[in-house]
Amino acid sequence: MTIRIESVSTNPGLAALVAQWRLDVFPQATRGYTLASLTALILVPPAGPADTFVLFEDDQPVATAGLAGTDLASRPDLTPWLAGVIVLPAFQGRGHAATLVGRVEDVARQAGVTVLWLYTTRAEGVYLRLGWETVGPEQDDGRPVVLMRRSLTSAR
Repeated sequence: MTIRIESVSTNPGLAALVAQWRLDVFPQATRGYTLASLTALILVPPAGPADTFVLFEDDQPVATAGLAGTDLASRPDLTPWLAGVIVLPAFQGRGHAATLVGRVEDVARQAGVTVLWLYTTRAEGVYLRLGWETVGPEQDDGRPVVLMRRSLTSAR
């Protein structure tokens, strides 16, 4: 099995694929977006360190994760974010999420980021195993989510 990761910034043709995955997997978070508008947002993210990554397994795109300046409307004070982590169901359990999270953490470190944020509704255990810590409950458009943080000043 050959694994490689490409960034949307160097391969813009991946943006529409990532946008479709986000629309399919995160319907509440992407409400109000069309495929075209979400693709445009992925291609030209708001200010701050940002990029989206796609993991390929044997030349097939199977997972994605991103570094975003903002991600949780209730916490505009926090930045940047690990966002949009998706592993296609047939490819879960192979360590792809951990590989992508590590890539995003590395890119954030290289950009001088000392703390990275995320929120999740169902994968808190995954992130805890990867060295993230739970900060507490938050709300995302009226639904409960778990806010987590990762210090990037310590070795992984």
